[in-house]
Amino acid sequence: MNGIFEKLTNNMSESIESAVSLALHNKNQEVEPIHFLWAQLTNSNSVLNQIFNKMNINKVAIELDVKSLSEKLPKASSLSKENIRISRN
Repeated sequence: MNGIFEKLTNNMSESIESAVSLALHNKNQEVEPIHFLWAQLTNSNSVLNQIFNKMNINKVAIELDVKSLSEKLPKASSLSKENIRISRN
């Protein structure tokens, strides 16, 4: 049972790290839930991605929608991993 929780914790940490990276890449001031969703969609090992694969759902349109929504978020010109914020959302 500990192995399952450890794996979930590692996957969650990777997803959060990816969400931060996506927000930075997109020059968004805060890491929003949409970044986390985007991270889940682009990670082939994520639970969400595995569910979509098992259900034979083509996620390309979903990825495009998520990316489009993230591009509408406020942007900052100078942003780093040290000064990016996690949204309260």
